[in-house]
Amino acid sequence: FRIFLLLGLAMCIVGVGIVLGVISGIIDGTDSISLDELELLPQTSFVYDMNGNQIAALYDSENRIVVSYEDIPKHTVDAVVAIEDERFYKHHGIDLKRTLGAIGNYVLHGGDSDYGASTITQQLVKNITSDKERAWQRKIREWYRAISLETKLSKEQIFESYVNTIYYGDSSWGIEVASNHFFGKSVSELNIAESAAIAAMIQSPEITNAYRSDEARDALLKRKDIVLNKMLALGFINQEEYDEASNYELQFKSKQVNYGGTQTYFVDAVVEAVIEDLMEQRNISRGIAL
Repeated sequence: FRIFLLLGLAMCIVGVGIVLGVISGIIDGTDSISLDELELLPQTSFVYDMNGNQIAALYDSENRIVVSYEDIPKHTVDAVVAIEDERFYKHHGIDLKRTLGAIGNYVLHGGDSDYGASTITQQLVKNITSDKERAWQRKIREWYRAISLETKLSKEQIFESYVNTIYYGDSSWGIEVASNHFFGKSVSELNIAESAAIAAMIQSPEITNAYRSDEARDALLKRKDIVLNKMLALGFINQEEYDEASNYELQFKSKQVNYGGTQTYFVDAVVEAVIEDLMEQRNISRGIAL
């Protein structure tokens, strides 16, 4: 019995050593997130006439307007945290409880489980890196980068980067464009019900795209109710606020004007002038200025 016990203990020690060695090797070959990557998000540019009226909004692949954390209502922040990462303010990049559950589920299903355990920090990491490999090694790299990012940024900065980075459906990137596109107002003007709907879009943006079909709109409304229930359970809103938000009828109306589309000759002239100014002031080539 003692021999078997010692052999078992020795095998456990060797096994742990091998696992730690593998993890250490993966981490050693993993770059941490550069803060520059968070500041290089593609953004929409606006063109105004001499009276200050917007006449065009130009973007390439991602229609995005970056908004600061201070301009996002608390109930909007709470809605996103409630449905995406309820322990966001308690963890340091990884939610151990959800992670252990995901690992157990992964093992039980032989590696075929899609059980999610990503925190907001991990989702941000996933969105700003090109590391898309579907393997357990990528998850370890993601954990390392998330923990590293939490040492560099505050929770408010991480949340701000997250909601400005992600896709909300129907060509809307970032929470400000999503708010304008689906509710015709800035994110700073969203009420609790609208905030819950915006948060509900994150998980499956096209499946819950209210402009896509009646089925998609129904899916969004159902998930919006789930968000409100989570907010109530977590104490983010009280019963009166919950009842009011639950009974509020969402009005979908887009405020986007002149996004993309055909440019007029004077907009083309403005774009050309900006390109030439950038080339001259920063001493860069036309390709970089573009």
